Amino acid sequence: MYCESSRPSYFAVAILCTVIVEVSGNILVQNSGRRSLQFVSTNTDFRLSGIAEDSVVGLLAQALLRRQRRIGEFVLGGVPASATRYPYFVSLRQPRSETHFCGGVLVTRTKVLTAAHCVDQRLGEPLPIVHVGRNCLNCPTAAFKASAVASEVHPQWTGNFLDGNDVAIVTLDDSIEVPFPSIATSDTVLANRQLLQVVGFGYHNHFEVLSELLQVGTVEYIPNDECGRMFQQVINRNFLTGTMMCAFNHTTDACRGDSGGPLIIPSPTGDPSGDVVVGVVSLGMGGCRPDGTPAVYTDFVKVLQFLQAHLLMQPRVSLPPTGCQEKYELNWLFGVCPYGLQDWRATGEPLVAALISQSGIATGNSVEVGSDWGFSLANCGCPIYARVFVKIRLGSRDQADRMWLFIADDRNILSRIRNSMRSVTCASGLQLSGRLVRENC
Repeated sequence: MYCESSRPSYFAVAILCTVIVEVSGNILVQNSGRRSLQFVSTNTDFRLSGIAEDSVVGLLAQALLRRQRRIGEFVLGGVPASATRYPYFVSLRQPRSETHFCGGVLVTRTKVLTAAHCVDQRLGEPLPIVHVGRNCLNCPTAAFKASAVASEVHPQWTGNFLDGNDVAIVTLDDSIEVPFPSIATSDTVLANRQLLQVVGFGYHNHFEVLSELLQVGTVEYIPNDECGRMFQQVINRNFLTGTMMCAFNHTTDACRGDSGGPLIIPSPTGDPSGDVVVGVVSLGMGGCRPDGTPAVYTDFVKVLQFLQAHLLMQPRVSLPPTGCQEKYELNWLFGVCPYGLQDWRATGEPLVAALISQSGIATGNSVEVGSDWGFSLANCGCPIYARVFVKIRLGSRDQADRMWLFIADDRNILSRIRNSMRSVTCASGLQLSGRLVRENC
């Protein structure tokens, strides 16, 4: 088999050259473009241009070819999802054509989790258009639609799925008001063979077979040691890293769930807000009965530090119930490019606290500022930057709204940092959010 790909071989899922359907001795395979397909003879030797035949990708593709995998189904053994069951499911789409290419999951009103390989701008991936709550692929209108304004891939994501950390956070330009699931925490422990659900339209990057209706399939959690043995048996290699997890089922398969789509612990009551998302599809090559290998997901528990650092609080606040004392907390995340972190902590952090106090809205003792290192600050050219976390406690809704507007105006803080600190070459806002702290309720 011959298959060309213009993308680098480490972009594993996007360049898997796989049997899609066999017709009269020919196999339809994916070429380099998302919409370019070609026929090649099945009588030729198996070859993968640009992919080492002993690589994990090549070995998986050969395993599928040997077993004559039939890819005419989506979430194999799955069923169409109820129209209102997964309102948080996200369809990532090309900005111009709005063609679906990856899945995702809304986890706050403005944040989407997906696979890093779906939105890695270093690999030429543009910021997507986002459809939220879509239950059918080509309905005339989406339930909710927004544009991505930023994406943050895991700092240890290398572009090679074999190194793990295949997760990214996409920031939207609008607030989406739908029920969304919680994220797995360090207390989330999955039992061997625990039943999970995977949701998607069945699109694996360059594969062109899509389900018109959103599909849901039930799979079983497989511990990594057992999963590694399964891959060892099929391709004679165990490539799993600490941030990966596996799911598989011998009777109901999820091989066609979208890259970046959610793997969830479903709520026993069917309430979407009671679901817990434990991962996203990373290498969806496996997970099907015909090839005998599990699908590989990014394990959210193993990348929890990254998620918590970028998903501080829910955006905005709501009115308290009658009789409650109003207390509000704003959380602001921004980035600066300093000469050094210690210099920033010594001079920059006090400056931020002072500028906030000078607003006359909050007092100095109600402001907390902290910093650590981050990677690839959007809108700035520095590869390593200082992430600055600011927590502000306020006594009323009016104060919270005024402080929100004060911070959102770059002239009040960010511009003054850039203009007054020679050691800072750039400053950029990342996230502003708030929450209501109810007292005496």
